[in-house]
Amino acid sequence: MSADNRNDRIAALSKRFAPAEEPVEDVASARTPARTRGRHTFYLDSALVAEIDRAYRDLAHDLYPRGISKSEYLEALLSYGLGQPDRVKATLLEQS
Repeated sequence: MSADNRNDRIAALSKRFAPAEEPVEDVASARTPARTRGRHTFYLDSALVAEIDRAYRDLAHDLYPRGISKSEYLEALLSYGLGQPDRVKATLLEQS
């Protein structure tokens, strides 16, 4: 592989991690009219991720034929939680 091809490939792969340049309409909340999407890494409990996957699959089935992406689903869950800070706080206190 030539150095030019390698550099082009690295540049293309690096774009995946750059913030989106176009604002995207907020699907889950009217709180923020527009935002950009970006790639983020979170480390979550595996059992919780499995539960999220099941809940997403069930909801996607219920909403058929309208499609919903997993990112839309997660954004809706997070936006709902952000709108309920007292309930989230109480839940976290109960768990600790």
